[in-house]
Amino acid sequence: MALGERNIFNENFDNLMFPVRRVPWPSTWMNDEEVENKENKAIQKLETLLKTPTVAVILEPLVQGAGGMNMVRPQFIKKVSEIIKNNNSLLIADEVLTGFGRCGALFAFQKAKIIPDLISISKGLTGGFLPMGITLCKEKIFQSFIDDSPRKTFWHGHSFTANPLGCAAANASLDLLEKEPKKYLSFEEKHLSHLIKFKNLSYIKKVRVSGTIAAFDLDIGNKKGYFNNIGKEIKSLAMEQGLFIRPLGNVIYLLPPLCITDDQLGKSYWIIRQILDNL
Repeated sequence: MALGERNIFNENFDNLMFPVRRVPWPSTWMNDEEVENKENKAIQKLETLLKTPTVAVILEPLVQGAGGMNMVRPQFIKKVSEIIKNNNSLLIADEVLTGFGRCGALFAFQKAKIIPDLISISKGLTGGFLPMGITLCKEKIFQSFIDDSPRKTFWHGHSFTANPLGCAAANASLDLLEKEPKKYLSFEEKHLSHLIKFKNLSYIKKVRVSGTIAAFDLDIGNKKGYFNNIGKEIKSLAMEQGLFIRPLGNVIYLLPPLCITDDQLGKSYWIIRQILDNL
């Protein structure tokens, strides 16, 4: 919790959390003319912070999920990885949201052409059917816990290790994913074919896509993010037409299951468009 952004979700626990140092996230979108300037500022900040010996840097590669589907370019993540490595820090990739095809590659770190030191995976591991999480690490990190002394044991997190039902669901989900990689490799083009009809609407800002994830901001109301209630209204109106979406305040996004058909995706966009036109 301490690693995440300090906001409405965790402000009540602020005095319990340890301090962390943060680097700006250079969010980008279609036709963003400031992206390189934002990336350069973030990189400069990172280089300055890493002059102080730092154990690790953690990030969600390519897309910050709960933060508002904020996306960055793969080349930015690659540059960040190089800086972290040159400063002898560890890179931790949180792929709980971005993994298993969500960003147009099996894992987002592959699309960015990096190799993190540690990777956390969960949601897509079982297709969301059952809870299960795994932490992957490089061999040298794994070996640091191998010792005759119990003091080297990583004591936490083993209560539900290898839960039989979770593992069965994960195996089934991975089998489906490996059989049809085109399901996620080509999804971005499908989103773009629909989003092109939205991008010229005056109240829609920052249209962005990464693999199976498409998002845009609504310039409606005076409040930003989760404090804007327009998302609740749109969610209710969509449910009336048989579409379940979960806007993040004024951020509307689609992150559909890979089994969705082209007709279902098209209907999803049609419903959203009808709702927006009638607001």
